[in-house]
Amino acid sequence: MSSSQNGKGQDIGLRCPAEVYGFVLDLEVATRANREEHVIKKDLRDNSKARAAILRLFPQIPRDDIEKVIERAFEKATGRVGRTTLITLDDRVALAVWAHIRHEHTLYDSILGKKRKTSVPTSDKEKARRQIRPVIERVFLAWGGTEKLMKSSRLIHHKSKAVKRRGHRSSKATTTSFKTKGRPATKRNAKQRL
Repeated sequence: MSSSQNGKGQDIGLRCPAEVYGFVLDLEVATRANREEHVIKKDLRDNSKARAAILRLFPQIPRDDIEKVIERAFEKATGRVGRTTLITLDDRVALAVWAHIRHEHTLYDSILGKKRKTSVPTSDKEKARRQIRPVIERVFLAWGGTEKLMKSSRLIHHKSKAVKRRGHRSSKATTTSFKTKGRPATKRNAKQRL
């Protein structure tokens, strides 16, 4: 096997013998159903853990809202707070419930005059968030959330925004490291060519 590079010397894929490539394709087809089944089981397990955490942290939350929080914040491939692994499950749940309250139980979207299809300046969003914060806090506490949880989740939210602004976190690209002939190589994106 050898790596394939573009004109700038960046790795763009791996070269391998045709029989190895054929074997890998056959193996992928043969194991696809089993892998899909494992993914479904893992997703159900993750959603179950999120549901349990929501009920533990917000015992008074209406049952319909639990499902809406899970469907929205924990949806795969969205980059939403429920999918991150950078913070604890409790913090993800607190932020997800906070966002759910903001969008479903306040006039936030109406204040911005949007249907989530157009870009709204950050200053307008921050102004709208300050305006509706008392309503969010009231609902958050009424559902059983604590002052401590509310403060920590807001603090985490502000820290993550600061990290994004400084550019320390990439938005959608993922990086996978692996060794090739004893030297490290890095591939951007989940798709790695053979």
